[in-house]
Amino acid sequence: MQKVPVRVDGRFRLKEVLGSGSHGMFVILVITCRFKFNTWNLLAVVYRTQNILNDVVAAAKLEPITDPSPSSSVEHEYCVLKQLEGGVGIPRALWFGRESAYHVLVIDLLTIETEFSLGFDGSHSFSTARIYF
Repeated sequence: MQKVPVRVDGRFRLKEVLGSGSHGMFVILVITCRFKFNTWNLLAVVYRTQNILNDVVAAAKLEPITDPSPSSSVEHEYCVLKQLEGGVGIPRALWFGRESAYHVLVIDLLTIETEFSLGFDGSHSFSTARIYF
């Protein structure tokens, strides 16, 4: 795997890791003499970042670019966030692009207070009532 960049977009300095995990397994069908399935587990890592121009703290999600590259999940996440922009509890997408060997999405860093105001219970999930209303 490629070395993680120190900065993304020239202005967001990466700090500590906030979390990581697999966002899914992609199955690619390669046609040769027979059908062959290749799978890739892509690991996305989320970092705390700081904008060096204005000291605003944000979060950056880095997803390795694979070859052959399936569509990027962080690119899809960026498009969804742009459509939902302005909604209560929806983080703003500050930047999306490619840095080194990674697709990168920089968003507002949500706080614990945001989780409480949105009605998360102890399991970090929404109640049925919260989803309907």
